[in-house]
Amino acid sequence: MSETLQTMPFQPNEGKNLVIKTDDGEFERYPVKTPIIQSGDDLVALLNELVKPYLQDGDMIYMSEKILAISQGRAFKIEDIKPSRLAKFLTKFVYKSPYGIGLGMPETMELAIRSVGRPKILFAAVIAGIGKLFGKRGVFYNINPRRI
Repeated sequence: MSETLQTMPFQPNEGKNLVIKTDDGEFERYPVKTPIIQSGDDLVALLNELVKPYLQDGDMIYMSEKILAISQGRAFKIEDIKPSRLAKFLTKFVYKSPYGIGLGMPETMELAIRSVGRPKILFAAVIAGIGKLFGKRGVFYNINPRRI
């Protein structure tokens, strides 16, 4: 463990490690406690304040998509999303991954439809259906020009 890691005030969430091992090597993670992020918050200013003082040459910064979506006004309360019939229909064909919701809920599919548009979603769904006939999964996500 590097000297920097030992002297930094960052604490991992319960059950998480600061050092993780991947196929690409060992990486040190420094979780940063932030204020509650809201729509319109300046994440660059936040990073400059909370992270920049600790950066060293070669460091990379990763931020969750969730915090980015919130700051951009792209986070919605589930009860505020009214799924269309198309969204309800398409979710019947989505693989339910143990790694997250993805588009397996009508509400998340509805947001994808709003983001990408009905024609692109329908095109991707048709091609994905053909892919499934040949045993290929994930075609829907790979087709969409704006990854969902």
